[in-house]
Amino acid sequence: MSRVPLPLRAAVIGALAAVALSAAAPAAGDTLSIQGALRSAGGGPVADGSYGVGFTFYADPAGKTKVFEELFIGVEVKGGTFALELGAAGTPFDGKAIAAKASWLGVKVGSEPQLPLVAVSAVLRAYRADVAESALAADTAKLADFATTANTAKQADQATSATSADSAKKADFATSAAHAASADNAKKADAAKQADQATTASFAEEAGTAKAADVAKSAQGLKCTGCVDNAALANGAVTTDKIQDGTIKAEDLADGAITLAKLGAACKEGEFLRKTAAGWACIDLTPLMTPPKKATAKVWTRDGATDICHEAAQQAWADVPDLKVDFSLDGDYVVLTEFDLNVVAGGAGWVAFQTTLDGKGEGAGTHVEPSHGGEDDHVHLFRIDKLGAGAHSVALQWGLGAGQVCNPAAQYVWMRRVSVVAFPADSGVQYGYKVATTTACRDAGAWATVPDLKLDYALAADSVVLSEADLNWVGPSNAWMALRMATDGKIDPEWTHTQPEGGSDEDDHVHLHRLDDLAAGNHSVEAQWGDGSGKMCNPAGSGPHWSRRIGWLALPKAWGAQMRYVSGKGTAQRSAGAGYVALPGLAVDAFVNEPRFFAALAQVDFTYVGGDGAWVALRGTFDGKGDKATHSQPIGGPDEEDHLHTHRVDVFGPGFHTWTGDWGEGGGSVTNYGANHHTRRLGVLIFPISAL
Repeated sequence: MSRVPLPLRAAVIGALAAVALSAAAPAAGDTLSIQGALRSAGGGPVADGSYGVGFTFYADPAGKTKVFEELFIGVEVKGGTFALELGAAGTPFDGKAIAAKASWLGVKVGSEPQLPLVAVSAVLRAYRADVAESALAADTAKLADFATTANTAKQADQATSATSADSAKKADFATSAAHAASADNAKKADAAKQADQATTASFAEEAGTAKAADVAKSAQGLKCTGCVDNAALANGAVTTDKIQDGTIKAEDLADGAITLAKLGAACKEGEFLRKTAAGWACIDLTPLMTPPKKATAKVWTRDGATDICHEAAQQAWADVPDLKVDFSLDGDYVVLTEFDLNVVAGGAGWVAFQTTLDGKGEGAGTHVEPSHGGEDDHVHLFRIDKLGAGAHSVALQWGLGAGQVCNPAAQYVWMRRVSVVAFPADSGVQYGYKVATTTACRDAGAWATVPDLKLDYALAADSVVLSEADLNWVGPSNAWMALRMATDGKIDPEWTHTQPEGGSDEDDHVHLHRLDDLAAGNHSVEAQWGDGSGKMCNPAGSGPHWSRRIGWLALPKAWGAQMRYVSGKGTAQRSAGAGYVALPGLAVDAFVNEPRFFAALAQVDFTYVGGDGAWVALRGTFDGKGDKATHSQPIGGPDEEDHLHTHRVDVFGPGFHTWTGDWGEGGGSVTNYGANHHTRRLGVLIFPISAL
């Protein structure tokens, strides 16, 4: 039902036009048709809807003596106008009796005060004149049962039909053959003069000898709108659209009067009844009070905050300070580890990195070799393992190399971070992971699968799938190659690359990730390289510091996993300046309404080019709060291009949350050609970690 609240005293009734009375019917079945208009305080029509309207006829302009009243719970109003019939809904409408006395009409809309009284319409007065005319002669009386002898006064309608003051004043009324059947009738002229008062039982005593027993009997049968008791109502008879807002108040309801059966709700055991915008609904609150049955994911994340350096003389592998996490598992888990690190080196300085699990290296790492003093680079590594119950540790180690390489993490644009996420094996998590150990080279040209970097898999359930790839390469000065990922043959719209310019053996590291929403069944993921200039190689078979790996991780959607994934497709430019702004197109949000704590692994990929020495910082934000940033500073040519990656892990409860990829600070001007081989993407993997 459309419910439109009325402003105080905002409704007015327009002229009562074309009212009609079915005078040929018996008195108990008379009706009076009324048409009207509802206007707002501003003068226009009120909104379409259903309104409560009451009509009251009065004998005096002060509205002290009621003649008739009928209330309507729901009157349909369209275009501000309405039409209805008094007496048609069951309230007796004795047209002749009402016409004899009613001179003023009062109208009340909803809970508004009654509107000023208006004189009754000409049609109702015409009905009164018709009554007077019929009283002049018995042979023209339209209703014979009103012409019985006055001494018996068997019909209350006789008294009603005599309500016309004009007919009561005429002596001819007492001599009329129809009304003078006995001498007693003539003796009771005084009673006839008061016939208009005998229309109700309350004036029966003043009728003199007119006992009017039938009048009293008729009065006992009078009914009014709203005077229906509970027993007269069938279940569901009074619906919401029949009840005006505010009509029924708390004090009108007896204790226990409103039951679920009366509301039409059929809540199950343990459910709660709640009022919603669409009506009453049964809500199951059990999840709020019962922890999830299955184990949930666990997360650990750690940032380095001190300045550290590695000397080439330290050939042995050593843990990178702050990038080691010790943890314990209570069952079988699939563990994803993410590492991020910024380094700066003197001329030709370089260092290698490898990941370790429980003290054992993986056998394939990565490295960077900036060719100029003061050149900054960024390294990212990931790995996926399945672990059993017990104590474990993961760490990032550095070793080998030449010269001195430092990570001044005390500065705000130097990242050093490790994050570990453990997914319970019984949650339905699936994964695949592969590290290549052979040398692979590629001449610039058409796209092709990077050797050994393709995985086929079958999903047991609909899942969100995170795919990642790491690759080290080396080439002559100005040589470059692009890297992209494809799932089921569908490639990302952007890819990434690096273009080392500082020397014939400058080495760079690139990383890519993507997220897919996949149905149960067979799928594949692969890393592809192509395009470019010159020849690039990944000599993974020549040493432990040439990484080439690919992995995928699938979390079933039924377990509560979600994903958000966006790519920027247009060119974005940024001049050096303080403060951070969101990279164009890199903003996602999520509304979580489950009664659990969640965590999100957010990753940003970004490629840019700038003038010699130009640089920019990159960071991820969660709900407007940024974390430590990362950057690179290409030195060696006006168009050297670098790739950046950053990740963050956040824990949060139900509600609305937002992630963005931001850039800022820096020196000079840098550009991200998102429509070409400059990637710009943000992926967020969301998963439950514990009950509230």
